[in-house]
This record gives sequence, C-alpha cells and structure tokens, in this order.
Amino acid sequence: MSFEQKIEEKQIRIEGIEDAPAIKIHADIDLIHQVVYNLLDNAIKFTPAGGFIRFIVDDRPDEAVVTIRNSGEGIGARELSSVFERFYKTDRSRGIDKTGMGLGLYIVKTIIDIHGGRIIARSVEGEYTEFEFILPKGLGQNERV
Repeated sequence: MSFEQKIEEKQIRIEGIEDAPAIKIHADIDLIHQVVYNLLDNAIKFTPAGGFIRFIVDDRPDEAVVTIRNSGEGIGARELSSVFERFYKTDRSRGIDKTGMGLGLYIVKTIIDIHGGRIIARSVEGEYTEFEFILPKGLGQNERV
C-alpha cells in the first residue's frame, strides 16, 4: 500500500502476486518486510512508465525463493557485481535517486545473510533487472533469528 501512488502514477503492472503461494519459514517478519520493501522501492524507481514488476514465489522442500523482476534499462554486467556493496550506487541511480545513500541493497544482503540465505542479482540491459532471494525454511546451526 505504501507504494500504491507511485505505481499508479507510472502505470506499472504488478504481476504474480495473485499466484504466489503462502510459505511458512522461520524468520524475523520485520526484517523480511524490509527486504521486500527495499527491493520493491528500487524496482519502482527503475521501472519505466507502463512497465511491469513481476513477483515469482517458489515453495521448495527446504527453502523459499522470491524473485522480484522489473522491466527497464537493466544494470550493466560491470556494475551488477557491485550492487550489494555498502554506499554503492550505479551511474544511472545517481541521476534518478539523488537522496539515496546506496545502502538499500547492502541492507537487503545483510538481512538475507543473517537468515542464512542467499541473494542473486541478474540483469539483461535494455530488458530487465531481477533480484532473487532464497531463505531456508528452518533454522540452521549458526542462525540467530
């Protein structure tokens, strides 16, 4: 709901939410909410007017996989490997988000790491960018959540 106005202004299609299964995992709900919030905030910023944001949720036996893909210019291969670094902003994001500090994806990765998960960034320039995070359903030996 907090993004509804921005989504409507840009006429972004939201896809996949209606098909997403409910999955139970052992995790901190507030931290996972922050992950989705940060990823969706970025997706909205970089989706062109009339574009789409697609959610894919996969319920695997021992893990949950969430993918958020947005249409748009994408991220260059050279920059893609750095997006999770603290204070990193791509050249394109510097022009779009002048107020951001480059911490959003760093925070996302930190939260996913705390939960014993993984996050992967993929992009095809001129087509899309997607972030996929994988969370174990149960607590591992070293998890503190």
